[in-house]
Amino acid sequence: MDSPFGERVLDGAREQGMKVAVVRTREDFRFAVAPRRGMDVPSAEVLRGEVWENLFWESGTGVVDPALCDVNGRAWLRGFFGGMLTCGPENVGPPAEGFPSHGSLSMTPAGEVVSRTEGERLVVEGKMAVRYALTGPHFEVRRRVVGLSGRTAIRFEDRVTNVGSHPAELMWKYHPCFAVCGPGAILAPVVRARARDVLADLGLEDWRRVAAPADACEFEQVFDLEVEPGQDGFVTVAGLPDDQERPAVYVRYRPDNLSRLTLWKHPREGVIGIEPGNCDVMGISTERERGTLEVLAAGASRDFEVEIGFVVGSRGIEGLPKEGAATRTVGLVGSDGTPRQGSPAREAT
Repeated sequence: MDSPFGERVLDGAREQGMKVAVVRTREDFRFAVAPRRGMDVPSAEVLRGEVWENLFWESGTGVVDPALCDVNGRAWLRGFFGGMLTCGPENVGPPAEGFPSHGSLSMTPAGEVVSRTEGERLVVEGKMAVRYALTGPHFEVRRRVVGLSGRTAIRFEDRVTNVGSHPAELMWKYHPCFAVCGPGAILAPVVRARARDVLADLGLEDWRRVAAPADACEFEQVFDLEVEPGQDGFVTVAGLPDDQERPAVYVRYRPDNLSRLTLWKHPREGVIGIEPGNCDVMGISTERERGTLEVLAAGASRDFEVEIGFVVGSRGIEGLPKEGAATRTVGLVGSDGTPRQGSPAREAT
C-alpha cells in the first residue's frame, strides 16, 4: 500500500470544492476527515469487489460547506450529512438560548491541520475555535482523528478548553450515524432504558431491536441508556445485523469519561446512532433545569475519547459480552418517568 494519507475534492453543488483528508488503514478500509466541518468524518468505507461502500449513513445533503449552512431551527438539517458528527460544545439538542441545534462545532473550520504517522497510529489533527463575542462561551477544541493501522476502527481524541475569562457550560456528544439496515439488534450492557418522548414510549419494550425498513415505524425514537462498565472500565455498544454477512458496528468508551449514552433509531431511513456524551439531547435549558450541566472553569480543559469501529460479525469486537451469557431483565422507564415492567433481553447472540 502506498502512503496511507490522501486527499479528495468534493464536487457537490453545496460542497464548494471542499477538501477532505483520506486515511487508509488497510487495503480495503479508508475514512475521510472534513477539516472545514469540525474535523468530523463523513465516510468510513470498505472495499467490496471494486466498489467502496460507506458504512456510515449518508443523509443526501452532501458535506455542505459551512459558509452555506443555516443553523437556525430545522434548517440545521440541510447541512446534516450523517457520518460521524460531533454535537456541542455549547448545546446538544434543539436550538436553545440563541445556540444552534446540536451546537456549532460541526460547522466550524479547523486550522493547523496536520497528518502524520505515529507508529501504528495514522493521525489527522487540527484546532477549532468556537467563540461568541462579549457574553458567550469561548472554547478551543484540539482534535486528533486516529486510524489504527490494520484495523477497521477510528479513534477520536479531543481536548476542549475554556479559553474565556468566565466559567462555561459544556455539552458534548459523539453522534455516529450508522448505516445499519434491519433486521438487527443493539448489544450493550444496559441496566436501564428510558424513552425520551411519547413516540419512544411506543417502542420502549423493543428498544434493542432494529426493524427492517419496510417494517419500521415512520418516526425516530430516542432512548437514554444507563450502562454498566466492564472490569476494565470500558463499555462496548454494538449494532448487529441479523445477516452475519453485513458488518457489525460498535462504539467503545469509558463511562467515567462520557457519562451519558443516547440511542437514536430511525430504521425507516436505515440509520441508528449510538451516542456517548456528557449530556442528554434535550438542550442546554433542560440540562440546566435538571442540574446536570457540566461547567468548565476559565482556563480549564476536558478530554474526551471514543473508538468507533466496524467488524464482520460480532466476533472480534473487544468488550462484548461472551456468547452464552445469561439473559437479564432491563429496567424500562417511560418518558413521564413511570417505571415499566422490565423486559428480558439477551446480552449475547
